[in-house]
Amino acid sequence: MNIVHAFQLKPVMNHWWVLLLSGLVGVGFGIAALVFYPGLSLSFAVVLVAWWLMFTGILGIFAALQEKKLGVSWGWPMAFGVLSVVASVFALLSPPVTLAAIMGLIAGFAIVAGVALLMGAFKLRSLVRP
Repeated sequence: MNIVHAFQLKPVMNHWWVLLLSGLVGVGFGIAALVFYPGLSLSFAVVLVAWWLMFTGILGIFAALQEKKLGVSWGWPMAFGVLSVVASVFALLSPPVTLAAIMGLIAGFAIVAGVALLMGAFKLRSLVRP
């Protein structure tokens, strides 16, 4: 989302690249998690999530301040930036909760994706049947 938002703000914001960098950091951490996760310990997952939250939070706060200077709505980006920084501290202070949250997100995504696939399968079946 930050990558798309950066290109939307490019014409009116000098530091649009900060949002782009924030999005690229998120994508980079995501790719690193996919490539390196199988051989790494669970502690890496906690540190990865904590650093991702910290970097995106700091960049989000900076972007919100830039948006404030432009006179555009900046409250939500600032709130999410601060929330992300606070969450990074909690992620490092409580690794079991962080791992549970990661597993909960994965499980929630799997459930939603499974339900969507089942709905699509039944819809497709109803179209194929005479």
